Amino acid sequence: SNKTVVKTEKKPFQFILDLQDVELKNAKVNILKPNGLTAFSTAKLDLEIHKLRVDEKSAQERIPFTYADFLISANDLKVQNDNQNLHIGSANVNQKKLDLQNLRFSKPSTNPSKTQLEGNLDRVSLMLDSWEFINRKLALNANSLLLQGADLKVYLPKTKKPQKPAPITGIDFPLIVKTISLQKANLNLLKEGNSQVIKGLAANISDFQITKQSSTKKVPFSVGNYTISLKQYHSILNKTYRLKTGALTWTKDRLQIDNFEYKPLVSRTQFISSIPVEKDLYDLSAKKIQFIGRMELLQE
Repeated sequence: SNKTVVKTEKKPFQFILDLQDVELKNAKVNILKPNGLTAFSTAKLDLEIHKLRVDEKSAQERIPFTYADFLISANDLKVQNDNQNLHIGSANVNQKKLDLQNLRFSKPSTNPSKTQLEGNLDRVSLMLDSWEFINRKLALNANSLLLQGADLKVYLPKTKKPQKPAPITGIDFPLIVKTISLQKANLNLLKEGNSQVIKGLAANISDFQITKQSSTKKVPFSVGNYTISLKQYHSILNKTYRLKTGALTWTKDRLQIDNFEYKPLVSRTQFISSIPVEKDLYDLSAKKIQFIGRMELLQE
């Protein structure tokens, strides 16, 4: 039998909207999920958009309008999903800057298959040179990113078989951040009985970049110069050993570790009785360890 194919012509986009100014003052917003629970809310939202325009070209992009400039100010924001809850004390956003303060993370339930956060982050500040959507992909060139005052527990997912990294989508490469600064961070990384406590973490990184080629690698970015430091590190590696350090400083050409300790958690008698073949039990310590030479950050 012959099938008849009916071709339908796409109707031209005939709706054009031009507005000189759009303003929203002291608005309350509450977006609900299909189950009736809150997905997003804010107690106070102020919004200003100048020269907003909707036309055929803009309607094809992820942000379906163009504008000259905008300003968003909001207080008491809540973002919630099945895996993570986030409360933001205040947010200020314009075309050149994103500033979030007093972030508080909590987890609605335990999810061993996904990363979850608990704790506080004082501030996130992103200064932008340019950003736009090109063919529904984000093109972003940032001058600086600041993360300040983190005190977080990070629940890492259970170990799975190594998989090829999922491709990064939705980005018009390269994605560039000229400087990244992390200040006053305390982290507790938790994973299947292994804990890592990092106190006094700070970092300054220049020329962070993700390209189309690097996005497919295990480490999907490159950096220029960097300085990473911490005041104390402590890790329960397994049932047998713990690792502890004092101050640590890591740059592109130098790594220094103070008060290094690699100590057993059990006695030699307990260790021997727990393994089928006798092995050495290590107890190592050093006042200072120093490496000199070029060290590339997180290279494959």
